[in-house]
Amino acid sequence: MMEQTGDSTLPKTEKKAFRIRRRYVRVYTGVAVMAGLLAVIAIIWGIWNWFYAFSHYGPIVVWKWSAGPLWVGFVLGIIALVSALVSIHARRHLVVVHSAGVDDNRWWRRCHLKWEEVVGIRTNSEQFGLSGVAFSRRATVWLVPIRGRSVRFSTALEGLEDFTEMIKSYLYPGLLVQYRDSLGQDQILEFGPVQITKREIVIAGTHIQWDQVVRVELEKGRLTIYSGDEGRTKHSVAAKKVLNVDLVLQLIQNMEFKS
Repeated sequence: MMEQTGDSTLPKTEKKAFRIRRRYVRVYTGVAVMAGLLAVIAIIWGIWNWFYAFSHYGPIVVWKWSAGPLWVGFVLGIIALVSALVSIHARRHLVVVHSAGVDDNRWWRRCHLKWEEVVGIRTNSEQFGLSGVAFSRRATVWLVPIRGRSVRFSTALEGLEDFTEMIKSYLYPGLLVQYRDSLGQDQILEFGPVQITKREIVIAGTHIQWDQVVRVELEKGRLTIYSGDEGRTKHSVAAKKVLNVDLVLQLIQNMEFKS
């Protein structure tokens, strides 16, 4: 799980733009150039085979000699074209966070979300390696709107952690007020596999009374509630499934809504 502050009073930041990391752009460009060169070589090879077969053996074997290289050239040409388009898109892709919302100019699923249209975020972070040594880290952030599908942002976005903190700074203060008002009216707060009421917490279908909660932790990508005698009973869910997991952690830790 990405490191979170759990603070609903984060200072708001002015407008900021986030771009795709340069190394991703270089990879896309490199693939486009390499595939393009190989496509040209394959096509030239296919044309040479065509003329050689035609001049020495006649038209009967022309296609048999030239089809393989030409098809390889065609496939490589498609790869080069797609990679070039992705490279151009990556260079122009811009995500802007500002006081009114989030603007994302990606070619597919372009979005312009106002803060009042967003119910929260989900985050996830994974490390890849062997024997405790991490070789790489992949983080993902989903912006969840009231209507429609979630908008996904990955580590390809430069400054993803700053991006996440900015989202929280605009969303969390208002959401916390809404949550307090809803609980004050004895409503149920839904956070995916976690629900909170004035009387209990429900985590992955298990009902836990407030007076049974000993502590709650957010670590190793999981939200865990310890309950019962000295907190010996453990209930856990993947943090990436919990909407606004930082606020959920804060609400449970404070236990300010216990009836």
